[in-house]
Amino acid sequence: MLKTLFTLVVLAAAAVAGYGAWYLGTPVTIRSYPVEVEIPRGAGFRTAMEQLEKSGVAVRRYEFELLARAFGKVRDIKAGSYEIAQPVTPLQLLDKLTRGDVT
Repeated sequence: MLKTLFTLVVLAAAAVAGYGAWYLGTPVTIRSYPVEVEIPRGAGFRTAMEQLEKSGVAVRRYEFELLARAFGKVRDIKAGSYEIAQPVTPLQLLDKLTRGDVT
C-alpha cells in the first residue's frame, strides 16, 4: 500500500514537471504578428494579463501567474507599450514585461 502511494506521488510529480517543462519551452499563442500591448500605469499583474489577452496573446493565465510567482516577479510588471514581433516563450515574455522592454 505504501509503495503504491509512493509510486503515485512520484508519477504525479513527474507529470507536473513534464508539463512545466513543456509550458516553458512552447511559444505563447499569438493571434497575429506584430502585436502591440499597452499596460497602463498602476496596473496589477492580473490587469496586465487581461491586456495581453485583449491584444491576442494567449498566455494561459494560471500557468503564467505560477511562473511569475515562482520567480518572484508578480509585482515587477512595468507599465508601457510593448510590441511582440516574433514568437516568445512564457519566460521570455515575463522577462520582457519585467525589464520594461517597451517600444
